[in-house]
Amino acid sequence: MEAPPASIWPAQRQPSRWESVDAHQGPSIPVVERFRTALMHGEGDAVRQNASSLVLDTSLATPVAPADLWPHTYPLSLLYGPQDLPAEDELAALHHEYRDTFGTHVFVSDMGAERIVARSNPSYLQLELAVACIASVFSDSPVKTQDTPYAVSEQLFLAGFHLWLATVEVDGRETRSARTAIAAALFSTYGILAPGTVIKRKTAGLLSNVANIIRRMRMIDDSPPVNTASSTSERRLVGKSALLCYMLLIDIIHGLQSNTVPNYSTSELSFHMPQTGYPFQMIHNALLHGQALPNDLGHCEDALALSLALLSDVIRSHKTFFVPLSAIVRPDTWNPYRPLTWRSELANTVAVFNTALARWESHFLQQADHDVLALHYFTKLYVMVPSIAELPTLARGDTSRSVQLAEQITIPDEALEIAWDVFEHVDSAAKVKNLKMSIWLPEITF
Repeated sequence: MEAPPASIWPAQRQPSRWESVDAHQGPSIPVVERFRTALMHGEGDAVRQNASSLVLDTSLATPVAPADLWPHTYPLSLLYGPQDLPAEDELAALHHEYRDTFGTHVFVSDMGAERIVARSNPSYLQLELAVACIASVFSDSPVKTQDTPYAVSEQLFLAGFHLWLATVEVDGRETRSARTAIAAALFSTYGILAPGTVIKRKTAGLLSNVANIIRRMRMIDDSPPVNTASSTSERRLVGKSALLCYMLLIDIIHGLQSNTVPNYSTSELSFHMPQTGYPFQMIHNALLHGQALPNDLGHCEDALALSLALLSDVIRSHKTFFVPLSAIVRPDTWNPYRPLTWRSELANTVAVFNTALARWESHFLQQADHDVLALHYFTKLYVMVPSIAELPTLARGDTSRSVQLAEQITIPDEALEIAWDVFEHVDSAAKVKNLKMSIWLPEITF
């Protein structure tokens, strides 16, 4: 009897050349017109007229939700409703402010979002709205459509997020475009810094979607590109390392806010260091396992990328071994002489992290920027007190439960000294950069 062939997941198989060509070809004009007509007219006037003529008993009638009154279905319903967007000249002014403000942020300047917007023909509206959304936060003069710049930022975020999601649902080519990932990165930046549970929930879904897009494009590895109709693969873009480092940064900030595991694992990321071009996996493994590091590593982007990788490893390890305080579990009987327990594995992992953090200090401490050093000391604090991730839960919980959880947290004196080091470098970074703080400083401060 012949064994059945092994199943292959769709994302693991290599498409042929003709399959890739067909996937990148747009549908014919009659198909597009029929699809557009079906979306615009719904089920037809006759069906709607017959449905409106039905008389139901008033006792059985239920209030109609606002979503039921929309003339379109998903995903076109995402674009339904008034969109109070700024005019074209106001968008151009916001794009100019982006270059002078957030466009200079670490990793963001190498992504070149404003250059992609300038040379896109036709214009890529999702990325334009993402750039304008971030720039409106730094704008001193609100646009005419709203009274405050915060209302403009939220409106631009909602409009751009709905357009991004609808386009990805309708056009499969968007899931293979680097512009889609860059726009999602900027929208996620506003989402993790803005208040409101609705925006936070949308940002969580956006980060999960863009993580799948980046994996589908195989931007996280250095394998040869699949055969496509274009001559160059989009995952070979110039700012690939900067984009991956920035997505790792946003993902970690979101993980700290929501007390969840980051979407990306450092073991799956394969790119070159942003400043020096060394392979990331080689430098990261050398830092963890005590091997020699190159002397010419950059003290800004390279140091930040390694610090982010260590923080991601620390969070993932503690989420794997460490039992959260908010969970009610039965205490286990622990035999200290039994090898390969979760306690011994956690102790060995923490020892590796402490050694790596000490080697990071010896290599970057004297020349790294204050904001990078603040993140480094926060990583040391997280290793020493992993229950720091439970502090948002304590702040939001009821009084009795918060007191019960707070009594279980043990904070050594050395952790308090490290916390003051975090505050000191955050304050120094704010003074040096004239209050243009890096996006991770608010999260590690509060």
